[in-house]
Amino acid sequence: MNDDVRSAIRRQRSGLVILAALGLIAGGVSYFGVQGSWRPAVLPAPASTAGAELVIDELALPPGSHRETFQVACIICHSARLPLTQPQLNREKWTEIVHKMVTAYGAPVAPEEETQIVEYLVTVQEPGS
Repeated sequence: MNDDVRSAIRRQRSGLVILAALGLIAGGVSYFGVQGSWRPAVLPAPASTAGAELVIDELALPPGSHRETFQVACIICHSARLPLTQPQLNREKWTEIVHKMVTAYGAPVAPEEETQIVEYLVTVQEPGS
């Protein structure tokens, strides 16, 4: 090995040692510098909750064929609001979406239930339903 290569390797190693030392020093200062000064946040006491009711803003499921299948299969992962507030979609698009929930997200839905869920979604989105 020639002297230029050895010199370059020494400079590189020295730089790495200095960088590691600076990292340890910075870590030590940041850790020991804040010890004893940390305090948990103190939140204001809540207003009186006497007589308060918890309001859950959830859509009521519209009646329709296979409503229970939809309820059991879909609402375990997300609220009914998500699919029921979508723009009106056709059967093909709902089939694609429901199948994606099974294949991509692991929804526990059998193939015949996919069809039933699509049927429910298409039915409840029909105008006037």
